[in-house]
Amino acid sequence: MSPPPDPIADLRPFEEETRRSFDFERPPSAETGMGADPWSIRRVASGWVGILRGRAALVLLDDELHELARVSVPRSPTGLAVGKNGEILVASELSPMLGRFAVRGHSLEPLGDVRIPGVLGLRDVTVSPAGVVWALDERGGQLLQLALGASDRGSPAVASHPVGHGAVQVIATARHVVVNATLEHTLFVLETDALGVPLAREPLRITHDGPMWGFDARETSTGLVIAAGGVEDHPLDRTSGFFGYIDSFAFVYRVHDAIVEKLASVNVSEHGVVTPKAIAIETADAEHVELLATAYGSATGVTIGVRGAGPRGRAPAIATVALVPGIRALERSASTTVMADPLLDAWVLRSEHGVRVVPVAPGPAEPVRSAASRLGEALFFTSLMAPKNTSTGALSRFTCETCHFEGYVDGRTHHTGREEIHATTKPLVGLVGNRPYFSRALDPDLSTVSHAEFRVAGAGSSTDPFFAVEPRDHAWLEHIGVRERVEPLELRRALMRFLIELSHRPSSSVASRVPRTFDDTEREGAALFRDKCESCHAARLSADDVSTQVPFERWESLVTSDAAPIVWGSAGYEKTGVVPYVHEEGARTPSLRRLYKKYPYFTNGSAKSLDEVLSRLRFTPARTLHGTTPANSTALSVAEKRSLKSFLELL
Repeated sequence: MSPPPDPIADLRPFEEETRRSFDFERPPSAETGMGADPWSIRRVASGWVGILRGRAALVLLDDELHELARVSVPRSPTGLAVGKNGEILVASELSPMLGRFAVRGHSLEPLGDVRIPGVLGLRDVTVSPAGVVWALDERGGQLLQLALGASDRGSPAVASHPVGHGAVQVIATARHVVVNATLEHTLFVLETDALGVPLAREPLRITHDGPMWGFDARETSTGLVIAAGGVEDHPLDRTSGFFGYIDSFAFVYRVHDAIVEKLASVNVSEHGVVTPKAIAIETADAEHVELLATAYGSATGVTIGVRGAGPRGRAPAIATVALVPGIRALERSASTTVMADPLLDAWVLRSEHGVRVVPVAPGPAEPVRSAASRLGEALFFTSLMAPKNTSTGALSRFTCETCHFEGYVDGRTHHTGREEIHATTKPLVGLVGNRPYFSRALDPDLSTVSHAEFRVAGAGSSTDPFFAVEPRDHAWLEHIGVRERVEPLELRRALMRFLIELSHRPSSSVASRVPRTFDDTEREGAALFRDKCESCHAARLSADDVSTQVPFERWESLVTSDAAPIVWGSAGYEKTGVVPYVHEEGARTPSLRRLYKKYPYFTNGSAKSLDEVLSRLRFTPARTLHGTTPANSTALSVAEKRSLKSFLELL
């Protein structure tokens, strides 16, 4: 009997042609190549200010969201705050500089950048009602309290508070500071006095099984109210052949007298809201909380009314709101809601007249993305890949980002559904040079991956994953240029195009470095890595292509470049003692690019820090091991750990 025809045979020539023309040493930059990426928006007296992550810019907008002015800010801005005096603060994840600006009529005036000591970048910034400035060092896992006096431009006083991995959002109220550490699956709640000074107490922790993607917080007479959007607070279950219990939820908590009380837990996926990142508490008092939850992965939002709590509380009142997908941040003003939408590269205005999408005007020299790439991004970040999914029982409505926050990981170590094997989530950024794919299956190419993703995403929905998309069923597609029916192979080709272009942003370790060279410790670490680690974590531009091996004398120039393109991985399985193995032959050697974005470490998630990884390293004459300590093995010295860690942190 002849084998069945390959349903994606026509995709493979496209992939091979794309790979032949792909410059693995100079891959496309996700820092600028994914569009303008409107990231955050805030109200000011004369309109609105917003940051464009993909254009390193702060913009001033009028009430209709038309751009009035634009100024440059440090690279990859991700945090925006407005102080009581109207001063605007901009934090950038690739720079230790905190930007300061003021609105002057219809223009923006730079007030000078402030260097924050001891950090490589700042993910978010906020100002308390008392005027205290707080910023997040995502990479260092620290909440920073800054003293930015009018005459203190050089080196502000800094007090730090540990908050763990993946700290991406901070909000300061009159008596609390709240931090969302996505990879820790935890909201940290610090109590402050009326002047915004933290009290000498350990922070309270609200911890779930999976990540929370965004939250809002508001003080009331009976305590702090927190509303968060995140994945279902339930272990991911794959035993039935699909991704179970990963619906999107909205959670409402009240914090009072050092006690955390859950007021509500609402499955918003049931109402069409998938991956809610932008949450706004609209009203909150002792008895009632009203909030708006928008969605990044779908075109629907919900208002949720919570009255009372626990057994005596009423069922939440829920009403759906027609929106567009891609909402990452929002701000309210009277009867208007304005939103930042990186997916559509637009600002969004919701008022009594409906919803209006205002695209960010492109500059004259900005790169133009293909329609296929934008459609692929939509397939990745919205439920478009599995539009027929339901939230019945273990079934879930979800997107790729449900498990791959911003394309990277979710901090989970989940049961694979096979025996007692658990595995961490792997990044989906930088895939083009890192084949074969997955720790166990070793899919040979992106054609196979893209086809499999459609099948897995819709598993359990009883629908054929080989479907076409009709724009009339998804009106928002017109905003990314999709106006005609898209056939199944074209959908897969679009997803492949996006995955090929989804490269890493520059490492914060080198983005602001002058000169772009190793220091002595990093150079020692590179040599140590070459001698002890490169046999598995090969210095290749394409993990499965030996001809792309980079000689040691070129490591320094490539590692300290913006692209830092070396994959530090190889094809095939290895047994290093990290058990149980996902395959009888071991597990595929993972890439080490942007290692700081991946947590926890090892396939089974057993290492919680790079220090732990290095402490567990053992060497025999024949093997390098991560999980066992044979009698004839040796470990790293203290000096070797220090130098090797300094090198790994560059990657």
